[in-house]
Amino acid sequence: WFYPANGEILHAVGMLAFGRDLLSPLLNLGWFVGCLVACWCIGRPYRVGPWSLIFGAVALSVPALADQAGEARNDIVGIFFLLAAVAIALNAWTEEGDDPGGAAARRGLPLGALAVVGLSAGLAAGTKLNFLLPAAVLVVGLAAIAPRGGRWRALCVAGFAALAGGGYWYLRNLVHAGNPLP
Repeated sequence: WFYPANGEILHAVGMLAFGRDLLSPLLNLGWFVGCLVACWCIGRPYRVGPWSLIFGAVALSVPALADQAGEARNDIVGIFFLLAAVAIALNAWTEEGDDPGGAAARRGLPLGALAVVGLSAGLAAGTKLNFLLPAAVLVVGLAAIAPRGGRWRALCVAGFAALAGGGYWYLRNLVHAGNPLP
């Protein structure tokens, strides 16, 4: 198989420890709880955290995800990484004068937040091929909304972090099959 496999690596750790797929339901439950926390964090800066948590729970209850609790499927892993990237970006965004220390803050995302958002988007893209486009849109979107003069910096930081998080599988495909996509 020449598919991205970030989620499968975590399930494999449980399989190596017990010789069977015993921990996958617990791992998927953990990813689900992480998705709910990320949903709440997305609404928190706008004081609608409980509402975003409720709507996130409704969105995560679709039948397409219902069969994954006892399986080593990875849709919930990619969803978690995308939701986490959005939550971090929304909570780290600063406007002029938002610095609690009283100093004038620069509008946009700090370098560290850009790197973590890019890494999370890359981990989503490295989990499943379906998350490649949303992760790319997130990274390019961060560069598009960055303040003037910082767009290339935002694109480079988030892009390189995304490559670090998910680029391995596509590089492996390029080396083995001559094409980065499966």
